[in-house]
Amino acid sequence: MAAPEYGAGYIRWRVNRSLRNIGLFVVAGGALATWAARRRLAAATALPEDGFVLELDLEQQGVAEHVSGRGLRALLSPGARKPLQLSAVVDALRAAGDDERVKGLLALLGAQPASGLAQVQELRSAVAEFRRRAGDRAPTVAYADAFGEGGSGGTAAFYLASAFDHIFLQPTGLVSVTGLAAQGIYARGFLERWSVKPAFFAREEYKNAASFLLNRTPSGAEREALLAILTSLSGQLVRGIAQGRGLTEKQVRKAIDSAPHLAGDALELGLVDGALFRDQAVKVAQRLAAANTARLAAAVAAARLPALKPDAAPERPAAGAAGAELLAQLLADPDAEPSKPVKLVPVQRYLAALKEDKRAKEAAAARQVLLDRLQAAVQGTVVSSAYRQAIGLPAVEAEGAQQAKQEEKPKAEAAEVSAALPTVATLTLQGPIYLGTGPSTPFNPLAARDPQQKVASLEVIRALRKAREDKAVKAVVLRIDSPGGSAAASDAIHREVLLLRKAGKPVVVSMGNAAASGGYFIAAPASAIVAQPGSITGSIGVLAGKLVFGEALQAYNINSAIFKVGRNADAASPLIGFDRAQRRKMDALIDSVYAQFKQRVEEGRGLSAKAVAKVAKGRVWTGEQALELGLVDRLGGLAEALALAKEQAGLPLEEGAVRIKQVYPRHKSPLSQMVKLARGESQEGGAGGAPEAAPAAAAAAWAAAAAPLGLQLTAGEWALLQQLHSGSLAPQCVDPVAERLAASLMASTAAVRVTRAGVARQARSRHLTVQASSDAKFADYKPKVAFFFPGQGAQTVGMAKEAAEAVPAAKQLFERASDILGYDLLAVCAEGPKEKLDLTAVSQPAIYVASLAALEKLKAEQGEAAAAAADVCAGLSLGEYTALTYAGAIDFEDGVRLVKLRGESMQAAADAQPSGMVSVIGLSADKVAELCEAASAEVPAGQGVRIANYLCNGNYAVSGGIAGCEAVEKLAKSFKARMTVRLAVAGAFHTDFMAPAREKLQEALAGTAIQEPRIPVISNVDAAPHSDPDTIKQILATQLTAPVQFEGSIKALLERGLERSYEIGPNKVIAGIMKRIDKAHNIENVTV
Repeated sequence: MAAPEYGAGYIRWRVNRSLRNIGLFVVAGGALATWAARRRLAAATALPEDGFVLELDLEQQGVAEHVSGRGLRALLSPGARKPLQLSAVVDALRAAGDDERVKGLLALLGAQPASGLAQVQELRSAVAEFRRRAGDRAPTVAYADAFGEGGSGGTAAFYLASAFDHIFLQPTGLVSVTGLAAQGIYARGFLERWSVKPAFFAREEYKNAASFLLNRTPSGAEREALLAILTSLSGQLVRGIAQGRGLTEKQVRKAIDSAPHLAGDALELGLVDGALFRDQAVKVAQRLAAANTARLAAAVAAARLPALKPDAAPERPAAGAAGAELLAQLLADPDAEPSKPVKLVPVQRYLAALKEDKRAKEAAAARQVLLDRLQAAVQGTVVSSAYRQAIGLPAVEAEGAQQAKQEEKPKAEAAEVSAALPTVATLTLQGPIYLGTGPSTPFNPLAARDPQQKVASLEVIRALRKAREDKAVKAVVLRIDSPGGSAAASDAIHREVLLLRKAGKPVVVSMGNAAASGGYFIAAPASAIVAQPGSITGSIGVLAGKLVFGEALQAYNINSAIFKVGRNADAASPLIGFDRAQRRKMDALIDSVYAQFKQRVEEGRGLSAKAVAKVAKGRVWTGEQALELGLVDRLGGLAEALALAKEQAGLPLEEGAVRIKQVYPRHKSPLSQMVKLARGESQEGGAGGAPEAAPAAAAAAWAAAAAPLGLQLTAGEWALLQQLHSGSLAPQCVDPVAERLAASLMASTAAVRVTRAGVARQARSRHLTVQASSDAKFADYKPKVAFFFPGQGAQTVGMAKEAAEAVPAAKQLFERASDILGYDLLAVCAEGPKEKLDLTAVSQPAIYVASLAALEKLKAEQGEAAAAAADVCAGLSLGEYTALTYAGAIDFEDGVRLVKLRGESMQAAADAQPSGMVSVIGLSADKVAELCEAASAEVPAGQGVRIANYLCNGNYAVSGGIAGCEAVEKLAKSFKARMTVRLAVAGAFHTDFMAPAREKLQEALAGTAIQEPRIPVISNVDAAPHSDPDTIKQILATQLTAPVQFEGSIKALLERGLERSYEIGPNKVIAGIMKRIDKAHNIENVTV
């Protein structure tokens, strides 16, 4: 019999059908293998059904905003444990609160449970939610071998522990809840020694990430902002610990001030509940859970009443005295073994079980969809009915039925989409913000710590765009933990957030440890902003610049050459500084970026330009402060942000009713990235992508792309914020900056030997006011002769009378001033009455004119050369205006108008809110600061005091509320002060009490022409000279609310070689201060 012949079409049909059947069997085999793997996973994640204690181990691993795969790092550091993802821990605690199997919570704490205070507060809130949900079912216990060693570093861990029911400590452990501190080391002198010149541009006085490179001492703006931050954070710590431990805030402050504490002392103070070793604490936690379970079971049985509704749960009795008695019994014998052991389940295992349970539920819900897809794949394919039944497919339908079903398929898919769970997309933006895909070099110090901790604008924009186009996504939550970065990148992401809102999708921001500068730029257009009280935010300002190494290289006979085509092609070069035209261009660009930043905040937050200007200036705020200022909408964590997003999108608030989907960052394994690179694909998955454009050469493009925060500066600011949050500065927080600075300096000269540790010490806590490059004319001044001008308080009845009579030019000054003031100023100075002369509104123009009259006296008596002998000048507070007039920066008539307004505004501010000043004699600055802190703790909020005038060692003036001043006077003796003197001034000058006056003065200064001074004028705000008129205006306004750094000014002059000084004006106040600082210094008085 001949073999049948088949055509080519028939053969292709048989081959295709065979391949389809093979594919179907492969799918089935894969499903079977997956099922087996899932069975093994289920066995590994099975939880004890008879109950367990959930163990949260934060001793060996802390928490992080986002945890990526470890990859090669796991091989290089096998002992290191991957941190826990913060959101996962929060979810686990919330779920455990509702899980009847969880009989207790045990936390093992180390020195650093999180990288910042906001994360600790997130954990505290999660513990509180667990306690609320679990009620008396699950007692919570926190244990630590020690809360910090060496007397510090335990504040954050103890703050977290205070959220638990019970705290146990090793008998030899310390409770080092010493509070918060910040340190500053400034490298300007170090850079000058090696001829490295910083060139930076900043807007405005609080934008201080680079000031450690620019200044030698802290500025008033830095002190003001930093102390305000520390005060806010400290208040949060005290309130939290007091509430958690059932203590008063006064008791907690006293415990902090007397820390560190031995275990026995901590027990007496109520800080801990027992001194136990680790194994004993574990046993007590297990026994407590077991005993509590038995007690509750008995209570529930006794509470069963016939009238109880079938679906109603009986109320659980409160622990109360019975709970305290039970704990006392357990502590009496901490080594006793539990009668019925309660197993410990690590939170990682519990998270895996939750994940597996969620996966199983999602798989069950999606089963029908998967079956439909399988059925569609085999439409028209002839397979046996037995096989269809084996894989769960229905029998083959008739051809007409199949055709009808195919026609209904689009309708079914549409119904499927509408029936899917609504989604809230979440993005975690952690780390510095970069334009494009971020730094590509493996030697980048920021990328070295964790490549995943960056915010790459292209990746974020892509994720936001997908969320906007995804019909299932109804709202977006942005979790921001970033100190800022590229202005261009921030604005690009800002635009995508706006587009999301225009698409009708709410965007809620949840702030982590920090959402500052570019981080707040991104947050501003959100429909709502949620922050923890300890989040660091704001920093609405701009900073850019570079270090210049050209002279440093030349000092070691290393020559350089630059070849360029284009006027500004070398603007970003570290070999040369900016020329005058480039500085003007950079100033204009920075001003433009700053104006845009403020405008974005105005539009996004619905604030007036005046309100934004008040909270901008580069100043950072805590979340607590930001709420009062309108920069955030409410306090809370990620859970509150998710709930708010659901509410704004009109979604159900019940858990499980909405899908929460993390869309950025998505984990990419190193292997998958290598495969993509080998295939010629980009990291984003596209093939043949164009390479990134090279950085633009022009200064304008460089400024826009490099951003207000340069790479190095972003890391410095990052280190500062980590320090403020945690209460201690972890060395790893500053390593990247230290390494970068060290590398730069070593590149300048082979002879400079800078150890990593040494530079790390110099890189810590860098937050001084930034001096713009255009303001650096007097950076290297070398003073020989100084003129000093007195401030308010130097006035006496009769002053200037003789000078005006003897020197016609002096009398003319008073006449010109009287025309502006509207009264006879000379008559008030010469004849009084004293009460009128002492009025702030009168004394300030009187001292200003009298001091300039003293100059005319000097000129008349000793000649023009004597009056022009000074090569530097300074004034005490008000005297700074006189100094600027002498230096040619302020016209005399303008000066009179300014000091008149200054005095009137300060008087009005003082009248509006009673306050005062006290001079403290006989104490160091540190002791006076401690005295102020103690006094402030005893008075209501808003009545506290702080140092306002740093005059000389043993003589400091403090300002504040009346109650605060009285507390200083009462406590001074206990601090060993020699005496206190209540000053005869209108109010608390150089504090926030003068904020209304500052606003009025700012408006006046904006309309006043100020020139570049002909000689350096040392500012009271930062003890440094300024040449830029705009900077001088900012300094003069800031001076009203910032401490007077006169002691620092004099010391700086002496250190630079000052040989001779003159005090020009009434009285001899400054001469007395100078003699207290340097008895041998030659200072003469020209009085009137």
